[in-house]
Amino acid sequence: MMSGRAPPPGAWRCYCLAMTTKLDALPRLSRAWLFSIVSLAGGLAALGGLFHETLAEMATLWTHSSAYNHAWLVPLVSLWLIRETREPLPSPRAGMLGLPLIGVAVVVWYFSRRAGIAEGSHFALMAMVQGLFLTVLGLAAYRAMLFPLSYLWLMVPTGAFLIPALRRIATDGSAWLLRASGIPVYEENFVFETPSGVYWIEPGCAGLNFLLASLALSLAFVAVTYRGWGKRLAGVAVALAVAVVGNAVRIWGIIAIAHVTKHRVDIVDDHLLWGWGFFAVLMMAAMAVGLRFRDREV
Repeated sequence: MMSGRAPPPGAWRCYCLAMTTKLDALPRLSRAWLFSIVSLAGGLAALGGLFHETLAEMATLWTHSSAYNHAWLVPLVSLWLIRETREPLPSPRAGMLGLPLIGVAVVVWYFSRRAGIAEGSHFALMAMVQGLFLTVLGLAAYRAMLFPLSYLWLMVPTGAFLIPALRRIATDGSAWLLRASGIPVYEENFVFETPSGVYWIEPGCAGLNFLLASLALSLAFVAVTYRGWGKRLAGVAVALAVAVVGNAVRIWGIIAIAHVTKHRVDIVDDHLLWGWGFFAVLMMAAMAVGLRFRDREV
């Protein structure tokens, strides 16, 4: 409750002095960096306007496909990775190095649109973005932020070609687990028949969403946890393997629970929500193990 009493003399002056001290403690951007940030914002806006149809296609996939929902977070993670960069960033020096990349990307985009290859145009647009960064920042600054800027490639909706193989792995793996747990199962053409019912492994259950989310999460994790490329590659490989195997375990768990409880506990209708919860637990467990091997100097 406020007393209504006027602040003591000099209180506002002390408060303003304290706030000024806090603001002075914040890192200041040089004029070169401010100019580069404004130039990048304008360039990205121009690319978004010129290629709005391609950007709209990508945004639709980010929004409506569970395999690509993580793309909305990729720019934020990229900014965070830039903030976590250990070496000081060199001053940006705009040049012409990125213009050839932008030119080639525009050509690829044009022919991809003519051929109806949406994925090609999506990759081309991201290549233009990379070319813009290289042009505005210059080679030294771009190289210093190479990993965070390369992380933006995860915004490209790709990986659908992996669905048949992932679906096969999920089907064979979950069928093996069902037999190993004593549940009779007959499997043919991605259809399971068990005493408790018939289940179909849809393409959406192949686990592409978990695989891509695991890739995005593990890349950010290893970047700030390990220094050596050997550990980083091993960490990503383990995370991807956990995602693939975990998807088979998820399918087995859904069918096994329905079988054991005779459908009194049936999570088939909520399998996507249950799956993301299971995936989150798996990733947290994998990161907890990965932290045990963290480099001390990181």
